[in-house]
Amino acid sequence: MPILLEEELVDFMEKKEPFVSVITVNWNRKKDLLELLADLEKQTYPKLKIIVIDNGSTDGSINAVKRKFPKVKIIALQKNIGLHAGFNKGVKIAKGIIFGTDNDCRILDKNFFSHLIKKFKNKDVNIIACSIKDFYSKKLTWDNPHHSFSGDLKNGYDCVRFTGAGFALHKRIFNEIGDFNEDFFIYHGELEFSLKCIDAGYTCRYFPDLIVLKKASSISRSTGLREFYSTRNFFWWCWLYLPFQYLALRMFGFRNLLANFLRNEAREADVKGILCAITKLPWVIRDRKPLQHSTIKKFFDSFNNYTNKF
Repeated sequence: MPILLEEELVDFMEKKEPFVSVITVNWNRKKDLLELLADLEKQTYPKLKIIVIDNGSTDGSINAVKRKFPKVKIIALQKNIGLHAGFNKGVKIAKGIIFGTDNDCRILDKNFFSHLIKKFKNKDVNIIACSIKDFYSKKLTWDNPHHSFSGDLKNGYDCVRFTGAGFALHKRIFNEIGDFNEDFFIYHGELEFSLKCIDAGYTCRYFPDLIVLKKASSISRSTGLREFYSTRNFFWWCWLYLPFQYLALRMFGFRNLLANFLRNEAREADVKGILCAITKLPWVIRDRKPLQHSTIKKFFDSFNNYTNKF
């Protein structure tokens, strides 16, 4: 049995429902953030702690939250330190079960967290990956977690990664695994963290009945930041964690991208991401900690053996 934190041990001994700390990171999305907080305020689960980390917003987000939701804990930062670094700030003051969600998400089921807690009563459930649906179409998103075909609503479906829009895990896992990689800034931090958890022996389960609605962010797409950070961070992730036999195969993809750029067939943001990644190769090689072959094989096999639909 995993070692329990003090507050978890008290809950366990007294058979109390655990605290749930909801963490969301905000940067200049006041309207979306207020809608999310309104959903959370309607939740029936009694032991809910809501934490907002604001990454230096200039749109009045902080004052709006203080005015409309005075019970919400706000960590106001002076500048944008990134999604993953911001989330780590929230983890430091969280307790019990940590639930992470993006600030442009909606949780319409008022009993969402009551259902979530019931899933954790299964001792084999360590990490929960929620079902991510588009807010407007109500269809599963492209980045809905890949999961096995076999399972049920009680035990969940085996899953190899969670999505930042909706996931839950005990704080003790952060104490063992560490924080999200702050150098990634945004994108692929969840992939890195979830696979490190699986590599350490934890299980991730997907529950299709725990539904989080996600609005598509237009900010990163309009500036090319999504392509830049996604490409750069995946390059770093490969060098940090892939065994050499997998690393050699993945590098072919980046070589092809560079070749396409020379033929004016690649997106400029992608190539900038690779060039930025290369400048930090000494740091990456220094910190390289390959995951077990079985963990990486499971991840890549999931694209053929698992599904992100139902």
